[in-house]
Amino acid sequence: MFYPHQQTSHASTGGGASKHHDSNGDSGGNRLGSGGGGGGWARHPSHPSFTPSGMPLPSPGGYPVLGSSAGGGGAYPPPGAGGHGHHQHSNHVHLHGHNQHHPTFGGSSNIGGGLGGPGNASHGPSYGGMSIFGGGGTNQQNSPPRGNEPSMPLTAFWQHQMLRAEASRLSSSPHHRARAAAISSRATNKPSAVIITDPNNRPASSQSNALNGIHRKQTSLSVTRADSDRGITPPPPPSDPSSTPGPDHADPANPAHPPAPNDKEEDRVSEPWTGLDLGGIRLKTLSTALFSFDHITSLYVNHNALTTIPSAISRLRQLTLLDATGNELTSIPPELGVLSKLKDLLLFDNNLTTLPYELGTLYQLETLGVEGNPLDDRLKKLIADEGTSGVIHFMRDNCPPGPEPPERHWIEIEPDVSSPSSGKQESFTVLTYNILCHSFAPGTTYSYTPSWALEWGYRKQAILNEIAQASADIVCLQEIDCEQYADYFLPELKRHGYEGQHYPRSRARTMSADEQKAVDGCATFWKSDRFQLVEAQVVEFNQLAISKTDMRTEDMFNRVMSRDNIAVVAALEFKASGARLLVANSHIYWDHRYRDVKLVQIGMLMEELEKIVENFSRLPAKLSADPEYNLGRGPPKYDRIQKGRDIPLIMCVDLNSLSGSAVYDYLSTGEIPPDHEDFMEHTYGTYTNKGLKHRLGLRSSCASFGEMRMTNFTPTFDAAIDYIFYAHKTMKVTSVLGDVDREYLDKTVGFPNTHFPSDHIPVFAQFRLKGSSDNLNGY
Repeated sequence: MFYPHQQTSHASTGGGASKHHDSNGDSGGNRLGSGGGGGGWARHPSHPSFTPSGMPLPSPGGYPVLGSSAGGGGAYPPPGAGGHGHHQHSNHVHLHGHNQHHPTFGGSSNIGGGLGGPGNASHGPSYGGMSIFGGGGTNQQNSPPRGNEPSMPLTAFWQHQMLRAEASRLSSSPHHRARAAAISSRATNKPSAVIITDPNNRPASSQSNALNGIHRKQTSLSVTRADSDRGITPPPPPSDPSSTPGPDHADPANPAHPPAPNDKEEDRVSEPWTGLDLGGIRLKTLSTALFSFDHITSLYVNHNALTTIPSAISRLRQLTLLDATGNELTSIPPELGVLSKLKDLLLFDNNLTTLPYELGTLYQLETLGVEGNPLDDRLKKLIADEGTSGVIHFMRDNCPPGPEPPERHWIEIEPDVSSPSSGKQESFTVLTYNILCHSFAPGTTYSYTPSWALEWGYRKQAILNEIAQASADIVCLQEIDCEQYADYFLPELKRHGYEGQHYPRSRARTMSADEQKAVDGCATFWKSDRFQLVEAQVVEFNQLAISKTDMRTEDMFNRVMSRDNIAVVAALEFKASGARLLVANSHIYWDHRYRDVKLVQIGMLMEELEKIVENFSRLPAKLSADPEYNLGRGPPKYDRIQKGRDIPLIMCVDLNSLSGSAVYDYLSTGEIPPDHEDFMEHTYGTYTNKGLKHRLGLRSSCASFGEMRMTNFTPTFDAAIDYIFYAHKTMKVTSVLGDVDREYLDKTVGFPNTHFPSDHIPVFAQFRLKGSSDNLNGY
């Protein structure tokens, strides 16, 4: 339905070999990827997080000087940044046009060869592994800067370049960082030292060790985590859902942040090391098998003889430091742009004349080391004047849009036909979409998005185009503010045959008319030629909390009443058949630390929906209907004994929760026990005394195939949190629009971007009413 374009392809190959030795130079076992990558791994004796800030510099004798702070990465924070954040810039210098020939995401050449292949054969066995004290440290010369380079003004940014380049040049001996880290660990006896074990988790036996080229003496070898070398525990990225910020750092008023995954720290598999040092051993090629170690955060391939880096490096999504100083690189793959956690990209002393614009998505990059390359003078001047952040912003905003994603395909669930016993029944489509309110999308939050693609003028037009192209009968939008609803979406959608209803969050009650314009809420639209609005109303969760006299607990006052989420409920009637349809549209609180609040909000919403649908059933039926429907028996009759449960119901909701969460299970099963862990020992009257129950019989439209893979996509979150629930007693889902192409997502840092105007995607489904005979026979 969306974006009918060809998808690109990724190509990569394996190959290569490597030897490993202990500290005395004894040779190891298997070769890495020998003969095309078919062999087993020879383990790299690597260490956790070789981030070189706090790393000792080599002494004249070739050994690290303990206590030294420089080491080729991270030791010098960017000027004016204190080692964190980005620099503001303006008035970018225009460099290359969009027609520059850079490698594309699908077209990088395949790199064969291997670690320790022809590139290091002449250096003897001591160069094959991470030696602690030996391995040619005194014989290796530091890489000189490239000659014939124009002098640059010594701005603070360029001085930073020079300092980092000099530190990297002093780290040219084989496995410099690994040896320095091991020496530092032994000298300090820090508790964060870990034993190097097989990263492929092979059985811990003597045979296994022998096959992997690890001598038994090396089982006692330990290295120190770079976090300990820094002397601090670095915080995770600001929006990283793996972090659990303290209450003082939470912003309950901002629903733009996605919820954190439910993974528990103790359930996560921890790798024994997070850094890999292959520096100074004259490698000519890198086997793509190397990139199967996708847990590493630091990779050193400096001072080798590499002429290219395989595009498969894009698999290393956890990488924060890449040092490729002192090679023969003439280009770097644009796939590096998806490594959004990179903070240090060191490319000193190569043969680079230009850089791919795709690096503009490296929004966390603090140091882009390019000194010693024959780069275009204008690019160097931009670095000298505005630093790394200036270059990244320039590339981000001037990168040509990539190919559009392939079309999302429809998933057939059930045949879209009516039962002969019930006659013809209504079929209709529903779309739900969190459009990312423009006030929740500052450039600082979505710094990986081109500024022009983040502009509200561009995004709102793209959102409108998506809605118009889908042409759904029912459209539910979340995060749409009063002004944009009244001035843009309602007038524009009326031209496409829609009517609508919008309600803002409860905070708008206390604001002036001008202030209310910026308050977001939920809007429901329907095709005016198919539906007649009977009634629309808003459900305000904090107002309901006030009214519940039996639930006036401290937790209700402090945790629930301060969250002003809402739901919009529209009672509709099909003009042709006279059948009724209740549509609920809601946006539940976002913060995963308030799982209890989500449960209470959903509990109150379901109670209100049961009341609303019961009142809807008491209204008199339409006098006439198209005889083509219901076997010509006229409009459907709804039994008051059912209390509205025989009326079709749709709930479109940004649940901010994964499938399997308490709120999802409650909607799907109709029951949550009073001692459920998501109440988190808080007290909510009857909810925590008797539990939650509803009898509306809801089911997710995607439940039959296990939910969408994602509906919210950012660098730190990629999962489904938007749903369409329906009353399966009265209707069936016939088809659902499927996922965004995964290959496209693998080459994308996050949404919004050029092709997707929100950080969410629309959920789109088709339904058909069952009719009264189907209801009685099927349930």
